[in-house]
Amino acid sequence: MSLSFRWDEPSLFVIGTGRCGTTLLTDLIQGERIHCLKEREVKSRLRRLGRQHIFNLLYTGAFSEARFLRFFRATRKAEVRKLPAGHVYAEKIPHGQWALEPIRRVFPKARFIEISRDGRDTVQSMVSVGWYAPDDELPRWTPRGDLGAWSALPQFEKCCVRLARTIPFTLQNLLTEPGSGYLHFSYESLMADPEGILRRMEAFLGMPLARGVEIRPSREAWRAWTPAQLATYERILGPHGLAVQELLGYRRATPAELHARA
Repeated sequence: MSLSFRWDEPSLFVIGTGRCGTTLLTDLIQGERIHCLKEREVKSRLRRLGRQHIFNLLYTGAFSEARFLRFFRATRKAEVRKLPAGHVYAEKIPHGQWALEPIRRVFPKARFIEISRDGRDTVQSMVSVGWYAPDDELPRWTPRGDLGAWSALPQFEKCCVRLARTIPFTLQNLLTEPGSGYLHFSYESLMADPEGILRRMEAFLGMPLARGVEIRPSREAWRAWTPAQLATYERILGPHGLAVQELLGYRRATPAELHARA
């Protein structure tokens, strides 16, 4: 594909499954030389343009590389070209683990920070804020295929499926991404040692980051699950998904451990 727009200045994309800490991470990196495009700015601009948000391309199953590239040219061109030389254009793309290569075709010097979180806490957070609840009015991802069967799934199971679809891409990125352009860490490590993670990001970006963003300790809310919920989560993730979670440091729990630290 011939690209009419390529952004050759430094750019940064924050990726990770929704509800895993991408918003906090974006707040942490916002600075004098890093301009973070906020979701509300994107949505406002797209409403004026009458175009879809990039998330909707994934949610509706309508993603293609050509459409992705057209989307970036149409909605980011003015934003990034007004930045002074040497400034970094930054944006978070929840569930963007699958999109590293298409993004690099538009942003050749792109760098990526991926944040992971215990999948159980991620699912619990999705449920807590109402993802896929009956009154959820936002256009969220749905799988291709039998939408009738999907619609009949309980909210909890839909959130588990949503997580399960992103896990293989995180593993792929960890195994294949060059170290100079990709940084990965966990939400839990950010909670435990925020200063250490900030220093890692500063070394990765080659510029200082501001301090002062409040980081509230996380708790393992999933431990209040019932044994049936834990079994459902593990069934939907399957052996491969659970293995990836263990590689990321999230050990499987026994039913006896539930409620231990809720």
